Amino acid sequence: MVRTTLFLYLLPLTIALHDRFLTVPSYTSYSVHRCIATTRDQVEVLASLADEEELEFWTEPSLHRPVDIMTVPGAEESLLEMLETENIHCDTYIDNVERLVQEEKQILAEQRKAADGNFSLYTYHDHPEILAHLDSLAEDHADVETEIIGQSWEGRDLKIVKVCRGGCGNKPAIWIDGGIHAREWISPATALWTLHSVLQDERMMDNLDWFFHVVVNPDGFQFTHEHTRLWRKTRSYHNSPLGCKGVDGNRNYGFHWNEGGSSGDKCWDTYHGPEGFSEPETAAVRDFVLAQEGRVKYFNNMHSFSQLVLLSYGHTTTPPDNYMEGFTAADAGVEALQAVNGTIYTVGCIPCLLYVASGGASDWALGVAGAPYSYSMELRDTGRYGFLLPPSFIEPVGVETWAFHKTVAEAVIKNYGAGD
Repeated sequence: MVRTTLFLYLLPLTIALHDRFLTVPSYTSYSVHRCIATTRDQVEVLASLADEEELEFWTEPSLHRPVDIMTVPGAEESLLEMLETENIHCDTYIDNVERLVQEEKQILAEQRKAADGNFSLYTYHDHPEILAHLDSLAEDHADVETEIIGQSWEGRDLKIVKVCRGGCGNKPAIWIDGGIHAREWISPATALWTLHSVLQDERMMDNLDWFFHVVVNPDGFQFTHEHTRLWRKTRSYHNSPLGCKGVDGNRNYGFHWNEGGSSGDKCWDTYHGPEGFSEPETAAVRDFVLAQEGRVKYFNNMHSFSQLVLLSYGHTTTPPDNYMEGFTAADAGVEALQAVNGTIYTVGCIPCLLYVASGGASDWALGVAGAPYSYSMELRDTGRYGFLLPPSFIEPVGVETWAFHKTVAEAVIKNYGAGD
């Protein structure tokens, strides 16, 4: 009844709204609303709206934290009125998304001018700039090399960085990635910060091999730089009659694929693809990690936003056999993270903190690749800026997240290091 009421009210908008999945020239009058569910029934009401064309959920329905929903122009009043009838209270905290987009563009332009052609960890970069920087690191460091593990749908290099002292293959390995969701710019920036932190830490280089895939979804990522800032998916095309493109890479991994929390509709942001590993981007990660034959002990698929460390599994509330091992390391990691800047993260399983979600990278890494410490990490913030986190946050997020990674890496050394 709730979905039908909202749909009928906004039916005149439906045809035009399909364009937002292709390109959005401006987010003027798009607004974001923070809603609080206090009962499981209210969570279900919110979850039932996930496929409404005029809404986009920035965070998943949950009892444990606010739910942030973006509305297209003209949809906000009906949404808020309808939720009020369900006793779900909402506040509008971003009244014009375009204002934040323009502020970001201005800051990046100023930073680019100040950098005078030099690569800076303190600003956001597009995909070509990142790849060029990775190549320069390989040229400057004997223990660093790049490897192209595949090509994206649009033909971009899927390039990873390997940091292996004395060559790769003889030590436990760590996998860090970012940018599987295109609009989450803080995750590639944090992956870069972590890469540079490893290069300055002798113990981490002596005892572990490190693999970094800074931008898992380069097509979508570049699309956010050139066209639609809040695009989420890949840019593949799977014969949508409406011309909709893209697959949610973090619903496309072939472990309990399409078992909840994803969509079969090719126009939705959580479209899981026609089959598991349909996307060349996710298939490339699969092939590389499996080729390590179980050496990858820590796998972190970084996202934004919400300040969470999500433990597998996502498709079920039944925990894996090693749940406490993963929880203990993550809990120690968030303590170390909080000690840096006082930032508070919450640790828990995906359905416990959010909602059921299947086909995720961290589930596959644990369930198939056998990485005992396997997480999806939601970086800052908790909603003030959401996906549009200003570049001034890159350093504090990078430093505190490195404390988390290093803490889990120490657990890997202790439990899976040489001689163990």
